[in-house]
Amino acid sequence: MQVTEEQLDKMLEFPGMSFPMFEMVSFNIYREANCIGQIALWRRLLNYDAMKYM
Repeated sequence: MQVTEEQLDKMLEFPGMSFPMFEMVSFNIYREANCIGQIALWRRLLNYDAMKYM
């Protein structure tokens, strides 16, 4: 995927807030990594096997 700097700088408007597309993409990547870590922790606590990605 190729994205221009102008596309990343585009402001996203939501009720009561606005932020650049770059911040939205960064947040989504962070959030997904955080959720994967939480799932891994719960699997370990419940004595399940680790997640398999392939």
